[in-house]
Amino acid sequence: MALEGAGWADFVAGEDERAYATFEEYMRLQRATGDIHRIHRAMVGVGQLAVALDRVDVARSCAAEILAYCKMHPNTRSEHLAFHYMADCALIEHNFVESLKVYRESLRLALILDDHVEIGFEVQGVAMSLAGLGEARVAVLLVGGIAADWRRVGANVSVRFWSALLDRHIGSARAQLGDEAERIWMEGYQLSLNDVIQLATSHQVRARDFL
Repeated sequence: MALEGAGWADFVAGEDERAYATFEEYMRLQRATGDIHRIHRAMVGVGQLAVALDRVDVARSCAAEILAYCKMHPNTRSEHLAFHYMADCALIEHNFVESLKVYRESLRLALILDDHVEIGFEVQGVAMSLAGLGEARVAVLLVGGIAADWRRVGANVSVRFWSALLDRHIGSARAQLGDEAERIWMEGYQLSLNDVIQLATSHQVRARDFL
């Protein structure tokens, strides 16, 4: 079990290759025990690091196993993470229609958990998907709104691969907006969390040719 803590510590520190190797060893040891619950915990870690390293086939396989486990042993947080991993894979592959749909499902589960950090990640995922679909203004509004919520709850979250995705997709959206980007971000910063969630879950993409 110490390997699990070490793996997550390396992930938070941005040492993704080392974290992945640690979780693989953790998985090997847990499979040897035959304990399905511990195997599941290891699967969650392997899946997260597979996403961080763009190993989408591994990540999707892990997500499928996590969801299969959750059918027999209901676990909202794990189910939420599995959908998040699948959405990340779609985003990495620039399948923005799919990532938007799956981030919204993961957001639904994060709201059940009432976890502001996870809610924030899902809204950011929705924002990046919308940015990829040409909805730059809404994307920047959403990330502004989540920045405000994280400040309200005292969250200070930085994950290497996620920050890179935000820089790529939200950076592109801001570039499209030009001089208006900062004003729109501040407009989002003034929104309540309920308004941010409503926008993230209900905004319809105007460019129907994407769908």
